[in-house]
Amino acid sequence: MKFWNKLPLTTKFIVGALFVLVLFASVLFWKGRISYVNALERGGELTQKLIEVQSDHIKLTINSAHLSLQGLAEKRSLYRLFYNRTPKNLKKTYKNLVYETPQIASFLIANTRGQIREIYSKRSYSGWEQSQDISKQNFYTYHLRNNMDGELYIGISELNANLIMLSIPTKNIEGRFDGIMAIAIDSSYFFDYAQSGEFGANVALAIILKHQKKIIESHADDYSKNRTELDLSSILAGQLNMVINSREEYTSLKANTGDKNYIFAYKDLQDYPIVVALNYDEDSILKDWYSSRNSQLVFLLLFVFFTGILLYFISAMVKHTKKAEASEQKALLANQSKSEFLAKMSHELRTPLNAIIGFSEMIQAGYFGKLTNKLKERVKDINLCGSHLLELINDILDYSKAEAGKLDLNEANVDIERVIDDAVRMVKENAQDKNIKLDVDVEHGMPMLYLDERKTKQVLINLLTNAVKFTQDGGKVAIKANLENGRAKLVVSDNGKGMNADDIPRALSVFGQVHNEQMHEGTGLGLPLCKMLTELHGGKLDIDSEKDKGTKVTIILPRSRVMREKVLV
Repeated sequence: MKFWNKLPLTTKFIVGALFVLVLFASVLFWKGRISYVNALERGGELTQKLIEVQSDHIKLTINSAHLSLQGLAEKRSLYRLFYNRTPKNLKKTYKNLVYETPQIASFLIANTRGQIREIYSKRSYSGWEQSQDISKQNFYTYHLRNNMDGELYIGISELNANLIMLSIPTKNIEGRFDGIMAIAIDSSYFFDYAQSGEFGANVALAIILKHQKKIIESHADDYSKNRTELDLSSILAGQLNMVINSREEYTSLKANTGDKNYIFAYKDLQDYPIVVALNYDEDSILKDWYSSRNSQLVFLLLFVFFTGILLYFISAMVKHTKKAEASEQKALLANQSKSEFLAKMSHELRTPLNAIIGFSEMIQAGYFGKLTNKLKERVKDINLCGSHLLELINDILDYSKAEAGKLDLNEANVDIERVIDDAVRMVKENAQDKNIKLDVDVEHGMPMLYLDERKTKQVLINLLTNAVKFTQDGGKVAIKANLENGRAKLVVSDNGKGMNADDIPRALSVFGQVHNEQMHEGTGLGLPLCKMLTELHGGKLDIDSEKDKGTKVTIILPRSRVMREKVLV
């Protein structure tokens, strides 16, 4: 504690500002880390939902194709039993199955030797079985080896790697193996479905045939080009055995390829020898998080920038104050130093603050590009803080000039009724916003007063502003001007919050504030400046106030300020 007390005031300000800055940055980092983890968790949940949807879609498609095969095989067996041939209406059913079902590319029936008896294909797949012989293809040899009644085989076509073959064995009248019936499903149907969703552009889908250890990821150049950065093959290559042998229905993990990170998940269809794999680009998951963090970083940089400016100004003010205190013993040197201080501070503080306020208004208006709503709020805060600081500096400079005797009066005969009207007009809008009644009472025939009109108006505006500020909605504020014993008397009164008699000296002290609520923020120089300007005119300012009942401020100007000429009405 002793060490802290020995530190110069400037050092204390800098240490305090750095502490606040580090604390603020730490809070931003902590909040960013939490939001990052939450975003990844939401990404994992989204990936799980997506793979559930894709898996259900693939499973339903295979179920539907399997049921179609079983139904057609039964119909064919019945017709062969009773008619010993395949009627035209059944062949029409075969054609309709291919041409009216988007996912089915081909349908074929082969005999016991693997020779194709019947085949129906969409035009784009019409030449895929030119040899008419499938005796050496997996889906045929599988049934030849495993002559199990009705067992479904699922595999990738050896002639076209984009087709998924579904086949079942057929039986003759004696119940012996009579060949196979197969459907070729175009894998593009599954990829088109995956691409059609809201998140399709950022998702890569792969179908893994477990017994063949083969992967179908895309079937055409347009898919490969669209997903060059979402290549599942490179991820699956090193984890294929793990995926195939996994007993878990669903697994999710993070993976990366080069400089890209992904949320990778797969699901075993259980009923079929298929694993569906899917990955989601992590950058897409974190898109909103990146946007939010960028806005917070911009605000942090602005905070650092303006903190640096404020520290510079504080440092400059402390240095100049020290110079003034060091030369206080010699009145002439002290006045000269103070004059230099005021001139320099007027330039050093007002000029950059006006620039800050101007630039913040330009940014808020969108001159340098469109802003997010959060950034607009931050720029608005900067503008308000800059304006508030400029008001504070102006009050400080005026007060300092008056205290140093450098504030000159530009005196002339003034119509006090007109000055009062101008001051009332300045606060009228704020009063209307709070439904406050403004009463003006100027004595008939009030003479001209010999005053500095601008400074008198400044005093009245300050007093009326305070009265409106501390008066509740629906209250009353009054201003009155009259002569009393040959002296001019100006009274501003309200029925607002008021204050205790013990608080009046604090209200009249420099930077003293009785009401410290944020909604009543101010510089704390209004009343001291009013008192000093009144005394500069040779007058006197008195305050009479009572808590929760109101305040009355009375200004008495000497007889020398009252002119004999009357205001003509």
